[in-house]
Amino acid sequence: MYQKTREVQPLPCTINILDGYKTLQILKLEAATMTDQEFEYKLSKFSALEVLELTRCYEIKKIKIVSHKLKRFTLWYWRNLEQVDLLTPNLREFDFQSGKMRMPFSTMVTSNLKKANIFFYKRGSYVDPDIVYGNVDTSWYNNLQDFVQKLDYSKGLVLVILCRQYESILIYEDPSEIIIPPTREIELRITNPLMYLEKFAYELIKSNPKIISIVPCTESKMVQVFHEMIMRYRKKQNKELPNEVINHKDKDAAEDDGTTPFYSWLKSTPLIERITNFMF
Repeated sequence: MYQKTREVQPLPCTINILDGYKTLQILKLEAATMTDQEFEYKLSKFSALEVLELTRCYEIKKIKIVSHKLKRFTLWYWRNLEQVDLLTPNLREFDFQSGKMRMPFSTMVTSNLKKANIFFYKRGSYVDPDIVYGNVDTSWYNNLQDFVQKLDYSKGLVLVILCRQYESILIYEDPSEIIIPPTREIELRITNPLMYLEKFAYELIKSNPKIISIVPCTESKMVQVFHEMIMRYRKKQNKELPNEVINHKDKDAAEDDGTTPFYSWLKSTPLIERITNFMF
């Protein structure tokens, strides 16, 4: 899904709709060469638009969307984008992918957000591991931290952070203190798993991570569900069971398994006092 795909040739974009401006609900643009002004003007005419997808629209530098109808917004692969303002109070889903280490969002209303995927991927075939982990742009990092901390987690939302290079997953069920791992290749998922907690756990477990770390909330069921699903999955696959669950109080065990930059970072943060780790 996140591997580099074909590069689409940008083409002039002409949108002619005779009677659909007030009824069109879904609009997808790929490799369109619209200017900022053309995009904003055209978009303002789609008063019923609920889904907007922009892919490889490299000519656009500033995006401003004012809409009470828009529910889903996708922004993939951008080069020259400088600023995004989303005045969309009913936005439910948001997808963002980029190889550039910058969050262009200056204004974004997230009070009704139900689901989001944010993915930063490395560019090029090789990146020095010492650069990938721990050496990140401060403004980008702070901007990303600020974005996830502003979300309303009172409705059951959780934050899932995937560091694929180190096969590590960090789950914030308790969002009172969110710390983003300092890596340039990172994926963030914001979702509400309460109605399908077992499926949520199973999908993450079957990706075969080396470590799953959970920052649980009070009276959490997530840690127990993950433990049960890990046992069930390993038994079904005829594989060895995982190592014992490592809690923050188990100092000796925690020291023995700190073999990746991700886990070394984790132990250096205040999270280690509240976290539960499943080591594989």
